[in-house]
Amino acid sequence: MDKIRLLMIDDDEMFLRMYRSMLSQHYQVATALTLDDGFKQMDEFQPDVLLLDIRLNSEKEGLQALPDIKARYPELPIIIVTNWDSHLIFREALELGADDFFIKSEDLDILKTAIENLLAQRQVENHGRRNGNDQLLVFDPLSKKKLKEARKLAQANCFILITGESGVGKEEFARYIHAHSARKNGPFVAVNCAAIPDTLFESEFFGHEAGAFTDARFRRIGKFEAANGGTLFLDEVEELSLSAQAKLLRITQDLVVERLGSNKSIPIDVRIISATRSNLEKLVENKQFREDLYYRLAVYPFHVPPLRERPDDILPLCHHFLEDSCKRNGIGKKEFSKDALLVLKNYHWPGNVRELKNAIEQAVVASDGRLIHASDFMLKRKLDGEELEPYDEARRRFMVNYIRKALVQHDGNITRASKAIGLSRQMLQKIIREYGISVSEK
Repeated sequence: MDKIRLLMIDDDEMFLRMYRSMLSQHYQVATALTLDDGFKQMDEFQPDVLLLDIRLNSEKEGLQALPDIKARYPELPIIIVTNWDSHLIFREALELGADDFFIKSEDLDILKTAIENLLAQRQVENHGRRNGNDQLLVFDPLSKKKLKEARKLAQANCFILITGESGVGKEEFARYIHAHSARKNGPFVAVNCAAIPDTLFESEFFGHEAGAFTDARFRRIGKFEAANGGTLFLDEVEELSLSAQAKLLRITQDLVVERLGSNKSIPIDVRIISATRSNLEKLVENKQFREDLYYRLAVYPFHVPPLRERPDDILPLCHHFLEDSCKRNGIGKKEFSKDALLVLKNYHWPGNVRELKNAIEQAVVASDGRLIHASDFMLKRKLDGEELEPYDEARRRFMVNYIRKALVQHDGNITRASKAIGLSRQMLQKIIREYGISVSEK
């Protein structure tokens, strides 16, 4: 997969050299020291994201160039880069067309998240313009590979067993396969096998005639008849009893049903897509699931990987669910703050896409104002087995370590250190006092 193309325009050659070295591990990076060279690079390099210094060679040269850049490259996401944490400047930059901002003293992960977030927003917008409701929202290379496999499966007519953890989107893939198959004009009937008592299995799946049993006042067609000509989706198929499994096996072999209370055989044309979060092979070994039914249902096993294995899907899904939740709850447009994006991107999501969707909806309702912050999420706040560090503390720790390294590299000389990291001597002294950084200037 081609790397994201990043263009940096900044008159600080040391900053460009340092950040190009760090960012080249993740992106294709081009740099320019002037706006003229920057415009040339935009034409030739065709960046996916632009990092633009707010000052360049004058007080606000980068800021003043924003309208012209936006007019010439309206789809290009722009991140304003500055030494100063000034909300007035940020607001002016956003009004002139910038999409985000980055302070040079911040953690590199914050910049990477900002880049990925802007691209995720563009991806969701472009996806909505290009595709209909029968398209899955996937952007991670692994997800795209699974989508290609699903499209291939859609052209076949075999039974499919979809495996994956709870909440990964097994039903969504089943619906996608149905929507792109020759059966797309037929019904898609979804059944949660865990919700059907064993005593009602035959009535639910085969249907019944009026008077077939107590309380059977009317004829009722079963799930197989309802799905005739289309697809029957059996979710949590491992929850069926052995007795129900035997009855299901007979139907899948004969493709004929008889309603309870009737001796009339009804032929059916149904494709079965089953789904499980369990290891059915292990259940077969333990005699908890019929081996013959397993092989009947799993003609083609299709695995949906957990969300943590397809990280490039996380931010696009966040924006998709954010927009959807705001609409459904009658709430005005909201956005994620930088601390929220870091949490969303780095959280391990044990509940997968379902947990992500619920977390976004909860935060939309809980948050005040336009921005959603990390504190608005009620997650399990753990990352790789450790408590997730608060954003402000993480930023403070980075700032202290960053300044200490700069001072060590320049033998404690504040003037040289301030030039190296792009801060004024006065600003660096202020930070040293504010964070209590010890330094012996030589």
